[in-house]
Amino acid sequence: MKKSLLSEKSVRRKRLQDLLLESFNWPEMEIKIDQNKQEPEMLLIRVIQQNFPVAMFYVRNSGTEDKLALYLRGSTKLTEQLDSVAKKVYRHLMIFFKNKIHF
Repeated sequence: MKKSLLSEKSVRRKRLQDLLLESFNWPEMEIKIDQNKQEPEMLLIRVIQQNFPVAMFYVRNSGTEDKLALYLRGSTKLTEQLDSVAKKVYRHLMIFFKNKIHF
């Protein structure tokens, strides 16, 4: 996995971000994309409901290995929706970030 695939100007990062925004388009929820200045390659998305964070997703490069770390956390009330997002994102990462054919 090339670490540059998650750079801010990467087409693959943009596609992943678009997939996440589409996947987290839940009723009555606000989606925020945050920037981590210490780790600009990390893609961090928060899902907010009534000014309270209910879910968070982030994907980042491993600091020591040639791989990605994927984190998806949220309220237990959102388990089914989070599972659905996780399946879409995992498939996307395997195809467009892991598969050497797409480099």
